[in-house]
Amino acid sequence: MEERDSILRQNAKLNRDLELLRHGRHERRTGVRLLYILLVGLAGILLGFIVRNV
Repeated sequence: MEERDSILRQNAKLNRDLELLRHGRHERRTGVRLLYILLVGLAGILLGFIVRNV
């Protein structure tokens, strides 16, 4: 019985760790997407200035 409880506690801990990993990955993906959007926007603005001044 004690072994079963230990296994259940370990399983619950692993599930919590997995949720934390999933959550952390999601935040990083959002950050990368936001950075990509900002870089594309900045490139568009710079290209617009170059075309307008030529």
